[in-house]
Formats: sequence, structure tokens, C-alpha cells
Amino acid sequence: MSRVVIARTPGELKLGESSAWLLERPGRMSNYSSNLERESKYMEKVLSRASRGLISGALLTLAAILIYSTGCAGPSAPAPEVKANEKPSSQTSPSASSPGRAFANPDLLVESDWLAQRVSDSSIRVVDARKAEDYRAGHIPGAVNVTIDSAFLPGASQGIVGSPEQIAKLFGDRGVSNDSRVIVYDAGKSYNAPYLLWVLEYYGHKQVSVLNGGFSKWQKETRPVSTADPAVNPATLAPKADPSKRATLADVKSALGNAKYAIVDSRSPEEFRGDQVNAKRGGHIPGAVNIDWVTLFNPDGTFKSAADLAKLHEEKGVTKDKLVIANCQVGFRSAAGYLALRLLGNSAANYDASWNEWGNDASLPVEK
Repeated sequence: MSRVVIARTPGELKLGESSAWLLERPGRMSNYSSNLERESKYMEKVLSRASRGLISGALLTLAAILIYSTGCAGPSAPAPEVKANEKPSSQTSPSASSPGRAFANPDLLVESDWLAQRVSDSSIRVVDARKAEDYRAGHIPGAVNVTIDSAFLPGASQGIVGSPEQIAKLFGDRGVSNDSRVIVYDAGKSYNAPYLLWVLEYYGHKQVSVLNGGFSKWQKETRPVSTADPAVNPATLAPKADPSKRATLADVKSALGNAKYAIVDSRSPEEFRGDQVNAKRGGHIPGAVNIDWVTLFNPDGTFKSAADLAKLHEEKGVTKDKLVIANCQVGFRSAAGYLALRLLGNSAANYDASWNEWGNDASLPVEK
């Protein structure tokens, strides 16, 4: 705001001076009248300038307030440029971080906003892990369909991962190479996408993620859906098994009573207790703790926050210093448990034979 300063002129009457000052000095009255007239005109000029200054100052102040308000609550700044091979950021995921805690491996989850900006990126291969009929009814544009049963080893029990040659052809024919950025999705709050993520990680793929919330969230956000089969050029996938990602019967036996290990049973509490029996015997692997796979998700089908998942596991003694073996009935639900553990930064393996093997072998110990 402009500052107005009014100066005293030589003919100005000081406050406190009496009118006698004028009467005692002949001729001063006419001089004073003349001075007063001049001063009146002078004051008019001063006040006019002051008014203009005040108005200008007020307008500048108002403009500053409007600029500040627009910056704080007005239109957002332009979105940053999206780079083709940019990795997803945990900041785009409401479940990837929370006050005071963030996922150790946030790139294992991507959000729908992130994918929507890159859905036409040729370096990204989107994989729909739902049933074929669901895929045909509508899918994310450009997505290819890979059902989980197509990744099973033929002739083996349900859930046992296929051979390297089988997995190489299954994904290679659908355009997935070792260099592809792979995003897998299912219906949401499901184990299908986590299972395929585990398959690819077990066979050495380094860039695979699950779409948080799946197709249900994508649809609720009214994002594009296609029924067209995408044109795909076959790619070369060279699997290299990572034994640390898959637990065998021998691994689980070695973990029994070993303080370095934690065994997480992803089945329901009823199955864990042996009240519901889906094998020759009910119960669980001795020393295992029960973290039902459905408790890993929010009501909207997204994964819980890092803080919530960490609390869920740490309360059961599943801490970062443990080597964790996830199991269920046939390796599906435990794949969701595996993903939660990987997000938290735990060393985790999926026991794909699970209770289907352990519960049917009378020579193995059982707890209830």
C-alpha cells in the first residue's frame, strides 16, 4: 500500500496557534487567505495523488491475493511429462505408503492412473490373469490373456508351476520378453495376478508388477475397455529359476523348528485349525502362523498400506530377519501372501505344493 506524506508549507497554521496571530499582524489576513487558497489547491493535488496511490496499492494487493489463492487452491499445475520406460512411483499409490512407513519394494504394485498413462507404451506388456470368458467380455486395451492354469505343470497337482520351456512359450507367444515391463491384473482382491507375478519372479523376471485393485477398480473409474484381441509379436523369454523364490518339501522340512524361518499359512482360520479339511488330514504345518490372505486387502480390493501389512505380520512374529515360506492349499492364496511379503521387503518363497502335499502325506507332522 502507498504511503501518503503531507508536508507543512510555510504559510500553514500550526495547531494550537490562535487567530490573534493574524489580527496582530496587519496584512497577514489577506496573505493568509492567499496562502490558504494555494494550499487548498496543493492539498487537492496531494489527495488526488494519494487516492490514486491507494487505489493502485489496493489493486496490487488484491492481485497478489488472487495469485496466491490460485497457486494454493486453483487449477493444478500441468502434469509432468510421462517417460516411456519410467518406473512407477510409490507416490502414485495410496496403498504404497502411509505416514511414517512405505513399502520396501513399491514397484511390485502399480496404480490405475499410472497404467492409464502408459497403456499404449510398446515396452509394457499388460497381462490379464482372469478366465478366458471374462477376458473376452472386456479387458484393458492391449492386454493379453494368460490364465493361471495354463502356467501349471501338466499332469502334476494343481498349482505346481510349469517347466521353464512351458513358461517361456506361454509368455513368449504373448509378447513377453525378459526386457518387457509386465503388468499383471485380475478382478481385484484375487490371487490370480499374484500367482503369475510369482511364476515370473521365480523364473527370473525382474520387471513384473500387479495392478492394484485389478479390473474392478479400472472399470469403476470408467477407464477404456476393449474386446479386441491385440496384435502381438512373439518375443523370447529365457527363464532362469531362482530357488529362493520357491519352497520345496525339503525346504519346509528344514524350516521346522528353525528360528531363522517363519511359515505363513494363508488359508482360512477354519482350515488352519483343522475344522475344515481339504486333504486326508486337517490342521497346519507345525510352527506355522495363520494370516488369512483376504486380510491383506482393503474393502475396495487394493492392498492394505505398508503400515497395516507390517503390523499384520509383525504381530504374528513374521519380521524382516526371517526367511518366510508362504503356503496354503495349492499355492494360489499363498501367492498373495508372497506378494505382501515382497512388498514389505521380506525374503519370501511360495510353497506351491502346499497343504495338498503336506496334508496328504501321513509321514509328515501336523498341528491343530
